[in-house]
Amino acid sequence: MKLVSRTQVPDYYDIIQKPIALNTIREKVNNYKYQSAGEFVSDVRLMFSNCFQYNPRHTSEAKAGLRLQLFFNSELRKLGLDEGDSSSPAKRSRL
Repeated sequence: MKLVSRTQVPDYYDIIQKPIALNTIREKVNNYKYQSAGEFVSDVRLMFSNCFQYNPRHTSEAKAGLRLQLFFNSELRKLGLDEGDSSSPAKRSRL
């Protein structure tokens, strides 16, 4: 929901170069910062990519991210906004 706290997770920003969170995305929507649906989708996909890059597969965070990603991709398909294969999570850099 919110950006990761530097004090609670000090190594997060060493690993994740472009952090984003749902509240940031919501703020951008509310302030008309997106010029296209593609920009919105790109930010949401970045959020999932960050989740899978930082959190090991077995963690509750990664599992929740995968469930949300599957739902998001399903909704994109319903809206005709799916831009290709986005059903598999991004590669992980950590164990």
